[in-house]
Amino acid sequence: MKILNRTILTVFYLLCVVVQLFATYKASLISTDRATYDERKDGIYFKYIPTSSNLYKTGISIGDKLIYVNDIKIENKHYLFNLIFDRIEPSSKVVYKVLEGEKIKTVILELEKRFSIFELVFSLFLGISFLTLIFLIIFHYPPSKTLISFFFLFLTLSFISVFINVPFSNKILYSMFIFLCFINQISLFIFTKNFLINIKYNIISYSILIIFVFAILFWMGNYIHWTFTLYVEDYKKVMQSLKLFQFAISLNMIHSIILIMNKVLKLYEKGSPVEYFATSYLFIFILLTYPIFYSLPIILRKRELVPFYFFFLFYYIALILMLRYKNKLYKVFL
Repeated sequence: MKILNRTILTVFYLLCVVVQLFATYKASLISTDRATYDERKDGIYFKYIPTSSNLYKTGISIGDKLIYVNDIKIENKHYLFNLIFDRIEPSSKVVYKVLEGEKIKTVILELEKRFSIFELVFSLFLGISFLTLIFLIIFHYPPSKTLISFFFLFLTLSFISVFINVPFSNKILYSMFIFLCFINQISLFIFTKNFLINIKYNIISYSILIIFVFAILFWMGNYIHWTFTLYVEDYKKVMQSLKLFQFAISLNMIHSIILIMNKVLKLYEKGSPVEYFATSYLFIFILLTYPIFYSLPIILRKRELVPFYFFFLFYYIALILMLRYKNKLYKVFL
């Protein structure tokens, strides 16, 4: 039976690797012109053009207005990024019509890759290494409710690190990304309940769950609606629902932090082993970094304080520690 379970998990692991490779491949097909744009009421204007870009070689200047790309009228950045760059592969040639003063200029531009090879390989490395570590933990730890929720928490994280780069206009892959975010947060909710001390959730806990489920459904619903209309107004609704989702994530993580801290106090009164406290403080620290440095700044319409991949490094360290000290930590996940 044990051999059968290992075989099934191994096949599942290989399937996960294939899916992540496919997502990385699709991300590599996103193109860009590498310019920075200033969006105004009457259209978009070139704000910055890197001197090393193909766009710079065409003679287009800062302050020029982009009017058409392949006869598609570009009214805002939404049209350019989601209807052009997401759907036309790098190295493809497109026709730009640009308003230079009162003169319309036509240029042929060869698009470039949106993500560098380093960025794609790095995100894939994080995804597959996360995947490998979590499967190794499953092989070395006894099965339990806590471990299963922990497994799905980190399994979805491994996919999120790769799927965050998929084309926004790809209905299947981006819908999968939303679903992965949902499973990730549900797993955190269940893991918090079972971790160290199995507790009963109160009305506040279930209210947070309802808010989170509503946020994810709102995000998914607005996204699906946008894929049929492709209207700018509907795209803005998707972005607003994404901010609501970030708020729900923050609530869920803060909720987990508070509950884990309460559990630590109860364990202290019982004189529990030191590894219980070590793992608790590690998870508290990891969970605290995301709302402070990423989700809350985005909600407040600011830039994230640190890159998104910064958070994965902490989770990565946690998994390595779990494998390194598995003989001492296995009881924590019973």
